[in-house]
Amino acid sequence: MSDAIERLTKIVGAKRVLAREGELLTYESDGLPTYHRRPSLAVFPGSRQEVIEVVKVLADLRLPFVPRGSGTGLSGGALADGVVLLDGLDENAHKHAFGVSEDLKYAIREAIELLGNEAATQLRALAEDQKKSVFS
Repeated sequence: MSDAIERLTKIVGAKRVLAREGELLTYESDGLPTYHRRPSLAVFPGSRQEVIEVVKVLADLRLPFVPRGSGTGLSGGALADGVVLLDGLDENAHKHAFGVSEDLKYAIREAIELLGNEAATQLRALAEDQKKSVFS
């Protein structure tokens, strides 16, 4: 996990990567007060590009993450049980208190598409090198 902390800190800064148990207490529940799950890390990208870079690092390290939007859900769906919590520092969080912010949602979608395209390109190149079909 120290490698993840180091790489994520380079992207978003030390104040936007929380790893200590006391720092993570706030993020172990949402609007459903009886259900608690503590994340292993909480990361707060400040821009679309930072979200993309963070998701790339998490994918590279094979660390699952849960996107969170203000923690006001009532179902426990945005609780990260031992995985990385990805949230945006948003001064206008009250405006979208019932879901993940649009910026975070689209940045994560774009990052996943980029990673998928990279994987497909690597599979094609590997298949061409081995003179096989991509799906064989």
